Amino acid sequence: MGQPFDTLKVRMQTGWTVKGASPTTAVDCLKLTMKHEGASGLFKGIGPQIGSQLLATGLLFGIQDCFRTSLARSTGAGRDDLRVIATAGFAAGATLAVVTCPMELLKVDLQACTGPAAASSGASLAACRVAAGGAGGGAVLAAGPSGHAVSSMVRSMGTANRIISQHGAGALYTGVGLTSMRCAVGNFAYFGLYEFLQRTDASERTVAKNGVYGALAGTAYWLACYPLDLMKSKEQCKLIESSSNGGGIKPVPWRYIASRTVEKSMGKKVMDMYKGIGVTLLRGVPVSAVGWMVFGFCQETFGLRS
Repeated sequence: MGQPFDTLKVRMQTGWTVKGASPTTAVDCLKLTMKHEGASGLFKGIGPQIGSQLLATGLLFGIQDCFRTSLARSTGAGRDDLRVIATAGFAAGATLAVVTCPMELLKVDLQACTGPAAASSGASLAACRVAAGGAGGGAVLAAGPSGHAVSSMVRSMGTANRIISQHGAGALYTGVGLTSMRCAVGNFAYFGLYEFLQRTDASERTVAKNGVYGALAGTAYWLACYPLDLMKSKEQCKLIESSSNGGGIKPVPWRYIASRTVEKSMGKKVMDMYKGIGVTLLRGVPVSAVGWMVFGFCQETFGLRS
């Protein structure tokens, strides 16, 4: 449901261009995508996205609960202390980055890299198979820059293989620092605000109420961490571009990306740090609402209320 919005977000963040045209708004980005790639272009990167989201969603609440118990024992504050809950969310988010970062790197490649990086990854299906060590194709097709239908799974494997051969396996974790900070800051706001809203409302919890508070928590997540996500996408895109040049250009450190992004924003306006936030909220808020509704329902059904 949210993949098209995520694709537009990444393209707005990374300065995506197609045939010399660069979108200035999300609507422009949508029009250019539909014109040059069709509706399928909005679903690029869906494979890595599904993988990372399944892992992240499946692990987030469990890891947060483990940290919550550990922090309560070490501080003596109790599991229901709001500071413990929010801090546990911070720690869980930082931990999850280790799992999701490589998948996000490959997703950014599929969604936003249409220049030299994409050409080297997806000029043809045969070239992709060679780059990936002869791997077979997947079911999802993505239109390559040369007009050929290229398997997104094969292209991702080719990109990963190229990055590892040029920069080492550790390069797949490019942006892990920013990813970790994004998830930590975002989940601090996410869990903290949700629990705060639940406590300020003395009435009985309902599925609908969980959805409303979940939507607000999702909004807080992205408002708190969006600049970090923007810098993360830029850093990962720079690595992919460097790998397409035979590794001759070293990956750009995130500190340089951060300083340049802040410098540009200081010269214009703070909202430049939130480029693409609109489509991000259109995707993230409903997903967060549904997530908390399902979580609340499971708590009630299986008697897991903490």
